[in-house]
Amino acid sequence: MSIKKFQRITLISFKTHCINNHTPLLSSFSTTAQPDKQIPAYETSPKKIGSVASFLKESGFSDALLAKIEKTRPKLLTSKLEQTIKPKINFFQDMGLSATQIADVVSADPRILTRVSIQFIERSVTVLKKVLGDKMYDSRILKNFGWFLNYDLDKTLVPNVEFMRSCGIEQSQILQLFYNYPRFLLHKEENFKEFVRRVDEMGVDRESKLFVYAVRTVGSMSLESWEQKLDVFRGLGYTEVDIISTFRKFPNVFALSERKIKETAEFLLSSGRFDSSYIFRYPYVLIFSLDGRLKPRLRVLEILEREKILKFKPTTTVFSISDSKFFAKFVKPHLDKVKDLSFLVSDAET
Repeated sequence: MSIKKFQRITLISFKTHCINNHTPLLSSFSTTAQPDKQIPAYETSPKKIGSVASFLKESGFSDALLAKIEKTRPKLLTSKLEQTIKPKINFFQDMGLSATQIADVVSADPRILTRVSIQFIERSVTVLKKVLGDKMYDSRILKNFGWFLNYDLDKTLVPNVEFMRSCGIEQSQILQLFYNYPRFLLHKEENFKEFVRRVDEMGVDRESKLFVYAVRTVGSMSLESWEQKLDVFRGLGYTEVDIISTFRKFPNVFALSERKIKETAEFLLSSGRFDSSYIFRYPYVLIFSLDGRLKPRLRVLEILEREKILKFKPTTTVFSISDSKFFAKFVKPHLDKVKDLSFLVSDAET
């Protein structure tokens, strides 16, 4: 996309869209950093807008990322380049980040270039280095890096990590939260401790690798939503003992939406191939995609059974193995003889 096009489109976007803040915050999280009020950070002339876009492109920002910024954060392209944008890009360069990495950091949350001061960013990076060490430069961390820089980490991340360590949770497990659920680490400290207390009450071993996932699951919903989720399992015939036992072994199952749990359970039970005891034994089957995995694989097994190639057995192996292994074992050997299996090939090619 040309710089002139950015100048023209951004002026229109700026006048009509930049007034509103489009990012509501969950009340459970601590407030973000206050915008830097010391610098009048915005210009409206096409020349200034073009200079910002040119600088970002020269700094390694792709046309796609610039288009995203223009669409979601048009005000950024009107920022004062020398006072607001350049110091932050230069700071990231001094950290040793490549142009691609800097673009990835900004892509996660472009507001960091305008909303917070360079001093706030420097402090946040210092905190992340202290908590993560060399892992801070892991690509899985960097993809969420920009999002972290909008929060006062001394009031959220630091106490939560220190509390987890006091609970005996290893650094490797804490890193899993950084990789998979980074925003969860920014809950208010009192809320985080309450999540741990509830997980302790359900008897999840703190030394278990599943403990952090159990804490995250409990913290991902309100108490009302949690009770509604439990009602779904009760509706499937689970007793309170069954619920606690399942949660200890497969906490991520409880993070599924009520609709997902119901639809998957109904599909399995209505197929006539599975009963409630199957779901009790293998609750993690509820996690698998209905249309992407369960339905097509069950269709394959039914076709093979109809052709008397195998006898159906209600195990989870056929659902849990990878697509490539499933294809190699149940589809490829029979393609020449069973034409009905060709639907999997055509699906894979589309």
